[in-house]
Amino acid sequence: GSATDDSISQTRLVNVSNIKQGATWEYSLDNGESWVDGVATSFTIDTDGVYQVKVRQTNASETFTTTMENALEVVIDNVVPQVQSITADSANDKVVITYNEALDAAAVPLIGDFEVSRSGVALVVDSIAVVGSAIELSVNDLESGSLQVTYTPSASPNLIKDLAGNEGLSFSTGNTKTVKIDTQPPNLTKVSLS
Repeated sequence: GSATDDSISQTRLVNVSNIKQGATWEYSLDNGESWVDGVATSFTIDTDGVYQVKVRQTNASETFTTTMENALEVVIDNVVPQVQSITADSANDKVVITYNEALDAAAVPLIGDFEVSRSGVALVVDSIAVVGSAIELSVNDLESGSLQVTYTPSASPNLIKDLAGNEGLSFSTGNTKTVKIDTQPPNLTKVSLS
């Protein structure tokens, strides 16, 4: 995944180390409820999901077995992050693209990977931030009008990625998002006392 110690990965291969010479070993994906014989020094998890991994070894004379005390939670994720919504906040000049899962905060795409336009006129994207499951674009002159947002990943290593390292796909909103600015104060039409 995006961090070497987060136990979130696209990789299904799990390496096992510190097996004593001549010992046999087994692994469990369900916190020790069931065990599978280990072969060589690794095993493969076949499907995406969350697993509680334990490993145990038995010495060559089969007189002593040691088992990991605590299971290691491993998340296997090979699904690309999906855009859930795109909202615009003209008061703060921000376009927020929300995904269906947490994103890698260190994988900030290039400004040039995004195009934002209003009614066919290109707007300037000043900065990009990855916050939780959202990409926040700071956009100059964000006013009322039909807003189009396009993401085209470049060759940069900094692409939109989830915590497992799956890269977000390109997208274009077309003419579907309209930003409205309400500059009128609310009208007080009736007051009553009880």
